[in-house]
Amino acid sequence: MFSVPAYCEIITEDYCFATSGDKPVRFEMRTYFDDSVKWSGAFVRYEKSKELIPVVLTSVETDEIEKGHPAELTRKWLEISRGVITGEYEMTSRGASIESMSYKGYKSKKKYSFVFDANAQRTEGVGCNW
Repeated sequence: MFSVPAYCEIITEDYCFATSGDKPVRFEMRTYFDDSVKWSGAFVRYEKSKELIPVVLTSVETDEIEKGHPAELTRKWLEISRGVITGEYEMTSRGASIESMSYKGYKSKKKYSFVFDANAQRTEGVGCNW
């Protein structure tokens, strides 16, 4: 019998988002990817909550808008709260630049737009510090 070592390279990304206005709603999204086994996972945590809300990546669309420039990437996640699909997140990015982030609640039918919060201090393994 031979033992084959398992190898995985999980890439973690932390994002901090906020709505605009005097009383912004803030949340962080942490994603995990392992391209070698085609696995991904993610969660969302709102600023005033300790609850981690799982989200499941449902689609990734790539659009090469201009040759020689980074492609536009649109990712969609379903939000799962207490075993029920309660909403969806959609993020569009180009290279390292996040162009848009939105959330649509299935119960309320409302859609919210967020911007990447460059002022939030992100700590590896901890997340967004607002």
